[in-house]
Amino acid sequence: MINNERLSGILLHPTSLPSPYGIGDLGDEAYAFIDFLARAGQHLWQVLPLTHTGFGDSPYQSFSAFAGQPLLIDPRHLIRLGLIGGWELTDCPIADPSHVDYGQVIPWKEKVLALFHRNAMKSQAWTSLSRNFVKATATGWMTMLCLWHVRNYTMALTGSTGRMNTGVRLWNSKPVFLNPCMKI
Repeated sequence: MINNERLSGILLHPTSLPSPYGIGDLGDEAYAFIDFLARAGQHLWQVLPLTHTGFGDSPYQSFSAFAGQPLLIDPRHLIRLGLIGGWELTDCPIADPSHVDYGQVIPWKEKVLALFHRNAMKSQAWTSLSRNFVKATATGWMTMLCLWHVRNYTMALTGSTGRMNTGVRLWNSKPVFLNPCMKI
C-alpha cells in the first residue's frame, strides 16, 4: 500500500545546533530540536551526511561513506556514562555561535575522545557493554563488516601515530590491512 500523505520537515545539519562545545552534536540539543519539530507539527528532519568530514570540513568530502562523524558525539553523554569527568571539558575553546571554528573544535574534541577512549579501555562497564553488543550481533555479517571497516578506517586515519592523518594515498598503494579477507 502506498502512503500518499504529504509531510513537511526541516533541513538542518546537527553541527548547526547550539552547543557549549563549539559545534552542534547529537546530544541534548538534538533531542530538544526533535521535540520542537513534533510540537510544530513537523514530521521529517533531514540531516545531510553524518560522515567524517574531509577537505574543507564538508560532509560531502568524507573519507568514508560508512564512518560516522566523531564531532557529533556529545561530551555530556560521556560524562553521564562516567567515562570522562566534567572538569575535563573546562578548556573548551570559546565558540562563536554564528559559525564553527573547525581549527579549534577538532583538536579539542579529539582530545576529549582520546580521554574517553583511555578511560573506556579501563572501564569494566564499557568492556561489558562492548562484549554484549558483539555477542548480540555476532552472527550477522553486518557486524563483521562494521568491525572490519571501523578498524581499518581508524588505522588509515591515525596510522601508527594515533593522530589524524588525512594525507591522500594513491589507490594502487593500498596498505595490506585494507584486505577484506584478512582475519580480524
